[in-house]
Amino acid sequence: MRVTDLTPCVPRAWLALAILGAGLMSSSFAGTDTFEGRELGPDWVVRSTGEAEYAVRDGWLHVDVPGNHRLWPLPNGNMDGPMFLVTPPAVATLSVETRLRFVDGPSVPSSAAAGLIITRESLQTFALLEARRGFTPPAVTGQWWDIEPGGGGGGGGDGPAEAFRTGEDLWMRFEHRGDTFVLFTKEAEDDPWTDITPHMKGSFPHMDFRFEPGSYSIGLFVKSGLEPAEDVEVAFDYFRSPEIKTLGVDPAGKAAVTWAELKRPGR
Repeated sequence: MRVTDLTPCVPRAWLALAILGAGLMSSSFAGTDTFEGRELGPDWVVRSTGEAEYAVRDGWLHVDVPGNHRLWPLPNGNMDGPMFLVTPPAVATLSVETRLRFVDGPSVPSSAAAGLIITRESLQTFALLEARRGFTPPAVTGQWWDIEPGGGGGGGGDGPAEAFRTGEDLWMRFEHRGDTFVLFTKEAEDDPWTDITPHMKGSFPHMDFRFEPGSYSIGLFVKSGLEPAEDVEVAFDYFRSPEIKTLGVDPAGKAAVTWAELKRPGR
């Protein structure tokens, strides 16, 4: 994978880049990235067209997003929200998991969201499992878009399922089981997972067939509020997808990544 150097002595990074090809990945975190050190590992492709910032520090991935950075793939839509993506192996069943925290707690915009994403290369077909701390009450929702040629021709939302009832951290997991999604949350490390799929009205209807093994990337996302002043900061404790353990150095049929621009203050 071609990667722009993320110099450890500089803790913040501007996300002002475009991906002009698909991701060529090597597996460095063997299924779990706990965000140790001061930079992301080589598996990650960072995607944003806006002015979000991120830093890896204290075992967390911190993402600071200005207002009006959304994920809205319609023509002339706003796709400025940052995404952190990896390409999984071509397997029929896949699990994706994280723990996140909204740094400002409940005083975040109601339209801000963060969580897990599964997306096709075009970024016009994707599904989001969204934590919404600013909702009343705080909740987890689902959102999907499918506007590629031959796709479903639209988007929609599912949920909500109540969340953030006992603290400021939320654990999230979705499983792509061949032809369906199954969604889980919990609010403490030792809690059992709660299946929230019934809240999601069938879990992203008409979308499952669009994510054939080998056709998509997975990862994390953050989107801020609708207004320019509605910024948000989210911290991710870890990212886990056990199936990535089987990912080869050079997945067949994947082209190299070309970075258009990656800016850091002072460089």
